[in-house]
Amino acid sequence: MVRSVVLVNDSAPLQEAVHQEAAYIEVEGRITNLPSLKLSPGTQILGAGPNVELHFKEGLPGLLLSADHQIADLRLVTDETQIALGLADDADDLGTLTINNVKTLGCVHLEGSRAKRGALKLDGIHVERADGCSPSRRFRGGGPDRGG
Repeated sequence: MVRSVVLVNDSAPLQEAVHQEAAYIEVEGRITNLPSLKLSPGTQILGAGPNVELHFKEGLPGLLLSADHQIADLRLVTDETQIALGLADDADDLGTLTINNVKTLGCVHLEGSRAKRGALKLDGIHVERADGCSPSRRFRGGGPDRGG
């Protein structure tokens, strides 16, 4: 089986590859001014060298996963209050999400309310800085300080 790899080093080609549902995307260098990118099931995004960075527009989340992804060797940069790497939460089956050697400036949020199945393979995720105190991500259960 021959893998068709799309190699990108700029915002427009990366957005086009995601839009065209490319299965294998390799990123070179530092790409800035990106909108949120929601990946179609099966998409793999890999850094193709050292210091690969994806910088997302201010106030927007970053890379949103759906199912069966491999994400590796990237630094994802958003506002500290935004999700740099998260689930789109629209799939019942996540398949296998493999995340290796990923650094973020911004939150990592891999919780899905719809997902009934899935496997997470995580190795080397480093959150450099994030504000996890956003009201939308606060725990809402009845803990010991809730008087319940």
